[in-house]
Amino acid sequence: MSDKLRGLLNEIDSSFKYREDMIDARARNIAELRDSIRASSDYDERIRLYGRLIDEGRHFQIDSMLMYYSEAKEDALAHGDIENVRKYEIGSMELMPLKIRMHEAIVAIDTTDVSALSKSNRIAFYKSARQVYIYFTTIYSHWDVNMELLERVGEFSRLLVSELTEEDDGYFLYKATADIADNNLSLSIATLRDYLSGIDASHPNFIDATGMLALAYFRRERYDDWAYCIALTALVENQRGYIDGEALKQLGRWVYESGDASRAYDYIVIAEENEVRSGAVVRSVHVSDAMPFISNAYRESERNSTVLLCIIIGCMIVILILVGGLFYRRARERAELADAKDELARANATKEVYLGRFLSLCYIYMDKMQDVCKVVSRKLAAGQTEELYHLMRTGKLEDEQKELFYREFDEAFINIYPTFIRDVNALMKDGFKLGDENAGHLTPELRILAFMRLGLDDSSKIARFLNLSVNTVYTYRNRMKNRASDRDNFEIMVMEIGRL
Repeated sequence: MSDKLRGLLNEIDSSFKYREDMIDARARNIAELRDSIRASSDYDERIRLYGRLIDEGRHFQIDSMLMYYSEAKEDALAHGDIENVRKYEIGSMELMPLKIRMHEAIVAIDTTDVSALSKSNRIAFYKSARQVYIYFTTIYSHWDVNMELLERVGEFSRLLVSELTEEDDGYFLYKATADIADNNLSLSIATLRDYLSGIDASHPNFIDATGMLALAYFRRERYDDWAYCIALTALVENQRGYIDGEALKQLGRWVYESGDASRAYDYIVIAEENEVRSGAVVRSVHVSDAMPFISNAYRESERNSTVLLCIIIGCMIVILILVGGLFYRRARERAELADAKDELARANATKEVYLGRFLSLCYIYMDKMQDVCKVVSRKLAAGQTEELYHLMRTGKLEDEQKELFYREFDEAFINIYPTFIRDVNALMKDGFKLGDENAGHLTPELRILAFMRLGLDDSSKIARFLNLSVNTVYTYRNRMKNRASDRDNFEIMVMEIGRL
């Protein structure tokens, strides 16, 4: 790994510190624009605001953007503004693949009468169609290049070149894309590098250009250059608050294969959080095969670090004991006692950290299992294997995975906190016992308290784990507090159970 690429990875790591601020700021901007649209009585002003809203949210909230495209289209239709009706139809077409609406996007492309479009809408159509097929290339694999799909990307890029002049922004980007499809890789690399030298990271086409350059390098098997372009794309996506991209996930896989399991784990987890927040379901397609390997490697790295740390600590303790023995026996005993307390505290903290990571990983995996089931159901709905289609529709596989998780969680939690049920019941009023400590498993109410004890206090996440509604979780929590001897401090006292 080159120093230049290593520095870029460090920049990406630093950008995560401001990730939540960027996401919150973008969400606020979208909300303000939405409220302004609804408050405006002037059609032209609403159309202008819709344009800003779409620019702000197109790489952020896919479901919301599809809804806003629909609202804008209805508004334009009500005013007889067919030009904008077509513009919004074309814009929404670009987002369909991210929601796994591939067939619908293809039909929209193939049935559009391009000759009936104005020049501006025709250019917008070619751009959207090109982006649709770029999305398709990442759906099937981000490690191989599907030449048939790439040719469609090149086809629409050539159409864009025919509509533009060299003075138009994006002309050389689309020309280079067409060259990639035509296997003119050296020419495309030179064109893209020259194009990128004339724009900065704030330019609307910057991410598109770095992505195309990465593709050209990949086809030339210049993998270090490919990785640098992917890293640069991921960094700019982070800086802009874009959360529907593929770059961070691809980078995580490459970093893992380069031997950095810890960083790869962080990248994959953040990429999955982005996918959940943005609603870009298609981005979860390639995670199930990579996540177990990266997660296992990360845990192995953590174990090795822990062993090394324990060895170092052990050596320090021995040295302290030997030095202390030369002076005072009492001082040595105090030092030993302090070291023992520190070791217990570290062990307790490590236990909670690993459990927290385990729960976070399971939450993401369960969420992805639901998405995979949706994807499989759609494919089976096309007429493949009726028995498997019925099995997926019933949710049996998903239920089995959840039941397995609950069983494993109950067993692990009870082993770590063997007196948890007894301690919880000690906090309750007489006659309100929550479970049998000899049963070997937790009731839903106790499971909610178990998640809280492990630091997962978000009722919405607890509801997803237990397959309950958020209102049901709130109801359980209130009911348990009402039955507690000390209602106001009940949850605080639960958090202290088992703490050294």
